[in-house]
Amino acid sequence: FPVTIKANFNDMKGKAFWDGPLEEEVPTLRVPSLGVRTFFPSMIIQYGIGSHDKFVLSGDRRYLRQIEAVFSWMQRHIQDDGSYNNCFEMLEPEMNYYSSCSGMTQGLAISFLVRLLRNDLEIKLDICKVKSLIDRVYTSLIRPVEQGGGTLYNGDHICICEYPRKDRYIVLNGWVFGVFGLIDYARWQTRKGGAEQILKRTLISLVKDLPSYSFKNSGWTYYDNKGRVCSPIYQSLHIHLFDALWRLTGKNEFRDFFVWCRHGYNMRNRCYYTIAKIWEKLSDRYRYGTA
Repeated sequence: FPVTIKANFNDMKGKAFWDGPLEEEVPTLRVPSLGVRTFFPSMIIQYGIGSHDKFVLSGDRRYLRQIEAVFSWMQRHIQDDGSYNNCFEMLEPEMNYYSSCSGMTQGLAISFLVRLLRNDLEIKLDICKVKSLIDRVYTSLIRPVEQGGGTLYNGDHICICEYPRKDRYIVLNGWVFGVFGLIDYARWQTRKGGAEQILKRTLISLVKDLPSYSFKNSGWTYYDNKGRVCSPIYQSLHIHLFDALWRLTGKNEFRDFFVWCRHGYNMRNRCYYTIAKIWEKLSDRYRYGTA
């Protein structure tokens, strides 16, 4: 991927097609077990990224309004500490969280905002406000989870936490989306060397931890570091994420993991792990699940 690439590193164009309810002109998440709708920041920002990519790749101006709506929402809903409220306590009341900050959401936000500056989108933006928002989001991303941020530090070992739980919970795809945000920030804000160092250290940590996300010799992966198996859709996501990560970093370990995941994404495994995931979900206590 050249530095000048316009679209996001992961294909989110499908996220731009939303036919559900809107509030403040952005999608809202329905939680069936609670009977409520709420803003879910990662979903909203992915809607913005998908809309951005649809515009820059097709020139279709209908997506400009969606991009503007997401940016406006982000300005209004950013919290004082630079994070977004991901509603964790509502969705997963059984878990203990340091905060409502998600490293994945912060990474997605950086990727979206940097592209607003990098590409000519034919919309009026206050550049100073965009830059300020990026810096606030980045500061929140790299803040330790114990202090309300999105990153788990253990000496030189650095993980980006999609869910800042007190049991040191790490979701693989959330970590990678956080890394994408760091890559975008480091490329944009080159004068801040700290971003490069954090990026380098978390990539080393990710390489070190990859074997723990491999399910035996099947070519299948775990969703997280707690042994929850991937559904086929997340296995497919891991394939695309590590293909992109290998191309961005040149690290052979990411290429090998990508090839390994792709090899495991066969019909037999897809059928077997679909059944395994259904069985797992039947006992899942999370509010967004089936229990």
